[in-house]
Amino acid sequence: MSSPRTCEEAGIIGGFASALLRSAKVRNIPDAGRIWSDLPGNAIDQEKERVLSNPYGAPQSAVEDVFSGENNSGGGSAITPPPGVAGWSWGAFLLNWIWAIFNQTWIGLLALVPYVGFIASIYLGIKGRELAWRNKRWNSLEHFNEVQRKWSMWGAIIFFGIIGLGIAMAIIIPIIAGDPGLAEAP
Repeated sequence: MSSPRTCEEAGIIGGFASALLRSAKVRNIPDAGRIWSDLPGNAIDQEKERVLSNPYGAPQSAVEDVFSGENNSGGGSAITPPPGVAGWSWGAFLLNWIWAIFNQTWIGLLALVPYVGFIASIYLGIKGRELAWRNKRWNSLEHFNEVQRKWSMWGAIIFFGIIGLGIAMAIIIPIIAGDPGLAEAP
């Protein structure tokens, strides 16, 4: 069996060609240098220079739908939100139907339906920020994040305030009502 003459024959592309060359030299495969030099435009040299310029750099991707830098908020479901939009939304989770109205995310009104409301709240918590970006026009990403941060803050204040009020009432009401069970405590 003869060794391949070019990287195309070996089925090798891009960054794998340098690994092939190292492997060929270690195994003493004849014509290993020819595999390197037969590539059009000396693509391996370019790839080698790119890799060696920063060997600890993050891998590069060629994703087509990367955010273009423009404010595309309010564009509906066809747009790709910018990187700072995705994430959990406490405001959408805790203040679900109120948040949905103010952010024009009408699916959030499902939180008012019995038995479906909790599932809708979880969905809004997970996808709420992206839905708000897609459904409402925002001045900028900073403006959007500032508004969503305020929703989260007020959601937490109201949620924990209600819990604290409930605990306080559970303690105070029996005292005010004169519960005889409390007077007999040792």
